[in-house]
Amino acid sequence: HDGTFQLSGPILKDKLWFFASNQYQSDAKLPAGVDPRFFTDEKAQRVFGKLNWQISPKHKLALGYHNDYYDLPSTPNASSAPSTVNVNHGQTPTPNLQSTGVLSSKTVLEARVAGFFGDDHSDPIIKSEARTQPQIFDRDTGQITGGIYSWYDDKAYQATASVKLTHFSDNFLGSSHDFKFGVQYVNGGVRD
Repeated sequence: HDGTFQLSGPILKDKLWFFASNQYQSDAKLPAGVDPRFFTDEKAQRVFGKLNWQISPKHKLALGYHNDYYDLPSTPNASSAPSTVNVNHGQTPTPNLQSTGVLSSKTVLEARVAGFFGDDHSDPIIKSEARTQPQIFDRDTGQITGGIYSWYDDKAYQATASVKLTHFSDNFLGSSHDFKFGVQYVNGGVRD
């Protein structure tokens, strides 16, 4: 199943507009020989929203937000016990704010702040199972029992701030030029 809903329009005429989107996706799989109670049921939801505000004829603000929510189990097989199957789940919010100002007919100033905040986990698909338990591979039968191969909790982040000035000169050293000056700051990392 894959469905998307979108809506947009003005909030204040010629001043404030919005856009909103929500996508939901679900994929089910049941390989041969797998207990039907433990079929793979992947779920993902993507949301996006944006506001554009024309503060004045020469100044605009844009606020955006995007997030992916996901619940993605590994696909089980006939030789693996359900207790060995893991599920990857989490979310990735990414907010941003951008300002655009027209300083003159030839000069534009843009400023932007944006972020990414990943929150990613891997756990047993059977919620009552302990995260840490031995996984056993039987060389004679090929059967895998016990717990999941690995688990984790990752939190990744990145924040960016930038300012850019663009100036058009129609007669500099005998020709026209587009000058761009800017600075950017990035800070990020991962916490396990």
